[in-house]
Parts: sequence; structure tokens; C-alpha cells
Amino acid sequence: MKLNKFLVAAASLTFAAGAFANSGSGSIPFKGSIIEAPCSIDTEATEKEVDLGQVSDVLLAAGGKSHSKPFDIVLKDCSIATKTKVKATLSGLPSAINPDLLGMSGQAQGASIAIEDASGALVVLGQASKPQTLVVGDNTIHYNAYLQGDSSVAVTPGNFTANVTYGLSYE
Repeated sequence: MKLNKFLVAAASLTFAAGAFANSGSGSIPFKGSIIEAPCSIDTEATEKEVDLGQVSDVLLAAGGKSHSKPFDIVLKDCSIATKTKVKATLSGLPSAINPDLLGMSGQAQGASIAIEDASGALVVLGQASKPQTLVVGDNTIHYNAYLQGDSSVAVTPGNFTANVTYGLSYE
């Protein structure tokens, strides 16, 4: 009798495990990299879109500019044992009108994307920033972006995209 109860219990568990195993499946990919640097990079803060919004063509006409939108590069868990400063270099497809500004792809024309550092100075694509002193722990490199009308061409409404990459160097 005890053997029959054991067999019934074992069969029930086998059925339950089989039902669970067939209830769905999937995979969870992991990715990342190990870098030689005194800080880790917070990808949640840096791998997101900066939405410059819906900007009036009238505002951008004759070299006008939109309101600024902030974005940051966040450095996590920094150590200053070997390096104490960081420089950032922003790169991207330059504007055909002003190569210091970021060019746009899409239907919209007659404007470029300007990026300023925390002091309000224009960031020149491909040039390293002034060194920022690191502190132990988390550090943030602040930027602002805005649309800058190109005064030599008419503004054409439409959607646009642009991409900027960054590189960090430590001193």
C-alpha cells in the first residue's frame, strides 16, 4: 500500500514537472564588457534617446535655436587611485552647413544639433573636453543639446534622427 502511494505521488510530481516545463520558455541574453578604466559607465543613463521635441520651423528660421534638453554621461564607482581626471570626446556625422555641429538624417533640413557642456561652451565634435576632476564614487558629465537653425538655408519641416558617440580618456 505504501509503495502504491509513493508511485502515485512520484507520478503526480513527474506530471507536474512536465506541465511546468511545457508552459513556456525563453532566453535572457547578457552582454557587456570589461574596460580598463577607473570608472564604470552607467548604460541606463547614457543609452537612451534625447528627445528634442516638436520644434517650430519659424523658431529655427534665420539661425534661431530651440530650448535645450539636458543629457548626461554617468560614471559609476570611480576610484581615483590611478587617474583623477576624465575627458570626453563626442563624435558624430557633422552638419554639412556647420561641421562643429551634429548633422541630422531624415526629412527635416536646415538645422543642426548643437551640444553644450555644463559651462555652456559649445562642444566641437571630435575634440576632447576640458578635464573634469573625478571624485570617489559616482560622477556625472553634464551636457545640453538644442536645434540650431542654419541661417544660410531654409528650414524644411519633417522628422529627423542623429547619433552621437562618446569616448572617455582618463588622466
